Amino acid sequence: MVIASHLGRPKGKPDPSFSLAPVAARLAALLGRPVPLAPDCVGPEVEALARRSAPGEVLLLENLRFHPEEEDNDDAFARGLAALADVYVNDAFAAAHRAHASIEAITRYLQPRGGRPAHERASWRRSRASSSGRERPVLALLGGAKVSDKLGAGRRICSIGWTAC
Repeated sequence: MVIASHLGRPKGKPDPSFSLAPVAARLAALLGRPVPLAPDCVGPEVEALARRSAPGEVLLLENLRFHPEEEDNDDAFARGLAALADVYVNDAFAAAHRAHASIEAITRYLQPRGGRPAHERASWRRSRASSSGRERPVLALLGGAKVSDKLGAGRRICSIGWTAC
């Protein structure tokens, strides 16, 4: 299994303070088995590591955002990521709306084969909360680390008939 992720905003270049090494260590502790961290997320060395992984082993790729191509939704970068896998599962509900190479462009090469139950639960809650017949006012609570992102969402929610306080 190859796991890809991002951490922070390293501005498209490697920054040790945003390395996924602590994530690999924690994941190894949780799984009770080694979780090697690839030295990068694309390239021949990473492809060789992925090919050598045995069934049941986990390989964590280094931070996707160490490459500007990730946030640029670069097709060649997505092709490089897709070369590491046979199946694509997006487990990143909080980032699923982003047009990044590991989320959007990669689906040109690997068809999504599933998603997290969190995707389904969130979709169900949104549809249920916005369904007609609801008593007004409706309160929408938006969580997350970046409040500034949610302020714009609150205005959009109000525009579709919710009352956000």
